[in-house]
Amino acid sequence: MKSCWSFLERKTNLKRENMALGMLGFLIIYLAFGWGNDFVCDLIAFLYPVYASMLAIEMPETFNKAKWSIYWIIYASLGLAEYFRYAFTRSLPLYWLGKCIFLIWLMLCDEQTGICQRIIDRLRSLRLLPPASNNDGSSKKTGQLFRCVPQNLSSLLGLGDSSADSL
Repeated sequence: MKSCWSFLERKTNLKRENMALGMLGFLIIYLAFGWGNDFVCDLIAFLYPVYASMLAIEMPETFNKAKWSIYWIIYASLGLAEYFRYAFTRSLPLYWLGKCIFLIWLMLCDEQTGICQRIIDRLRSLRLLPPASNNDGSSKKTGQLFRCVPQNLSSLLGLGDSSADSL
């Protein structure tokens, strides 16, 4: 990557910082008013997260796995909402810019900021996620994981144990 920047610096006689700011400014204007801005936004919000998710799968730590799982849930939810509200999102010129900034912000969250933990806590308060694991570190995965699945569907699919079916 350094060789590309060096080549561009020699050809244009501009510093790489100025070129990067110019490209960023063009991208912001394009996301706000350009044709195909939805595609550009989704491309930005897709390429790096796929790479980072693949790396997170291979790593033993669980924070990155949770972080990217939350990212993909939010990304898919936005995509689903856009599908049903296409005319609405097309009429807002700054929607794609806002979506892109929001998704980049989600990409940059780490353990110190606690953003992902706040999102998990919020989803748990809405009962969209099962409660946290027990104090001893273990969790009744089948009992908690399928708590939101209706009883008849859970038993039909053979998910969970007998205590999960009684919930």
